[in-house]
Amino acid sequence: MSSVAINSLVFDVGGVLLDWDPEYLYEELIPNDVERDAFLFNVCTYEWHGQTDAGVPFAQIIEEKKAEHPGKFDTLIEAWWEKWDDMCGGIFEGTFDIANMVRAQNPEIKVYGITNFSAETWPRLLNLYPVFGQFFNDVIVSGEEKMVKPDAEIYRRAISRFGIDPKRSVFIDDRSANVKAAEEQGFIGHTFDSSQELGTFLVEKGLLAAP
Repeated sequence: MSSVAINSLVFDVGGVLLDWDPEYLYEELIPNDVERDAFLFNVCTYEWHGQTDAGVPFAQIIEEKKAEHPGKFDTLIEAWWEKWDDMCGGIFEGTFDIANMVRAQNPEIKVYGITNFSAETWPRLLNLYPVFGQFFNDVIVSGEEKMVKPDAEIYRRAISRFGIDPKRSVFIDDRSANVKAAEEQGFIGHTFDSSQELGTFLVEKGLLAAP
């Protein structure tokens, strides 16, 4: 299997390698389901949090959000940073296992990452799960680059920095928009649903022996 055309796997992190969900934290802080849903839908939203993926500091978005709701949700808003670790539910071991099998069967394969992630929380992730520091040959963290998927430039930067040929690289992400953007830059795309499905896909691509 050493003569396969594909020589790189490029992984997203959240939803593919990492189980991350604000619900894990806020179900403890806001036990009432209706109140919690309202808070996460109207106050601390994914769109609001997404600013940190583009490089905006947590301190800034937290103070701005507190100013929108003076004295009402201060502790809950601050918890997004202070208790961020509690949003991490663990790693998806099956995905790591699949990648490690590919590496074992194809020693020339390199594994990279392109992740929408805050530059401030990335070191916390590495502390929580040291496996991430050992897993990638290199990784682009959006908060460090101040650009996020599906911006075409983040893929071009990855191609240049990693020194890869996108036509020989599989890009794996749980969001179809990110996969489509990667495909537009020449990558072989795979929208992640489960490690089992990923394994089947990689068997079809000749990167894994059929079970």
